[in-house]
Formats: sequence, C-alpha cells, structure tokens
Amino acid sequence: MDLEAAFVKRFRISPKFSAIRNRIIETGNLQGFIVAQSGISTNGFEWGLFAARDFEAGTFLGTYRGELCDTRQLETAIEALAKQDQKPFDAFIETNRISSVLSAQETCKQMVRLGFAISNDSFLVMPKFPIDTNFYHKYNAMIFVNEPPQCVESFWNPVLQTQQHSGINVLAFTNTQWQTIDYVAATDIPVGTELLVHYGDRYKRDHY
Repeated sequence: MDLEAAFVKRFRISPKFSAIRNRIIETGNLQGFIVAQSGISTNGFEWGLFAARDFEAGTFLGTYRGELCDTRQLETAIEALAKQDQKPFDAFIETNRISSVLSAQETCKQMVRLGFAISNDSFLVMPKFPIDTNFYHKYNAMIFVNEPPQCVESFWNPVLQTQQHSGINVLAFTNTQWQTIDYVAATDIPVGTELLVHYGDRYKRDHY
C-alpha cells in the first residue's frame, strides 16, 4: 500500500514535516468523522468512530498518534507495579510525557489496551488518560476505531438505526517514516457506517 500516495490523494498535499502532516490530518478528522456510542461493545458503553461522509476503498482515513516509547521500559514498569514498586512506572510516565488521573495500575492497563506496537522495541501509547472524547476526536480520531469480536456477525448501528455487518472495513499500516499507525479504507464505507479494524496479533483481547 502506497500510504503517501493515498495521503496526497485525499488531502492534495505532500507534507515534509510531521507537524504539518498532523495539522492536515486534524482538519480531515474534524470533517470526516463523528464519535458516537459503538454498536459492538461487549463490555458496557464504548465509543466508536463513524463515517460522516462516504469513503471509497483505498482512501486514507487518518493516523493513530501517540508517544513513542521503549517497549521494555513499559514492561518493566508493569512488572514492578505487580511487586508494589512504583519507581519504574513514575520514570516511564515522566520520560514519555504521559498524563493520567487514573491509578498507576489502571494507567498501565489502558496503555497496553490502547497502545500499538510499531516494532518489537517500540510501542505507541496515548499521552493522556482517561481519554477525553472532544480532545481526541480532533487530534486522534482513529483511537475510536473498534475491533469486532470474532463471534459477532452483525450488530446494531445506533447512527444508521439498522444492523451493520461486522466485517473489517479499515486496514491499519505501520508507517515507520512518520512513526504512526495509518488507517486506510479497506472497502467502500458509506456515511453513518461504524469503522472496524483488526488490532493485530499483539493486541490483548482478554477483556472481550
């Protein structure tokens, strides 16, 4: 998949710096999506991302952004917390500019649940917990794209007020140049459709 070509096709510009690229995507996120209650939640209320307009297959949708951290450092923090040692966690938070009002244990849990592995050594995590929907709708809308449980064939779409098939309609690509996860439409996505993606083999699904 030529991610840069897909980016240029949607936004009509080829950015040279990450700050410019991110500003372009933020504008696209505001225009292209809405955040609403997901129809596939298996654990109570959950936000989902819905198309605010039609998207053709192959369209660049946006990026999953965050703070790039060392995977081993995060694992060390989690292991230390299990032994009631919070110093590695505090160091991790400071080093990676993480802001959280949650407990240390819950913050680590959310980072693992919402994070994306860029490589075996690098992990992309959100810089702020808990998630504020208004903030992230503008700056990081792709975190609201859910993965459907394998046992679910269809679900109620609250935006369209009808059943939606639970097939994957979004592809996630690791973009090593920009250190982001780029999302591209896998199929044609009509307005009102909830976006669905496969989180990859590293994702922990124990809460499903």
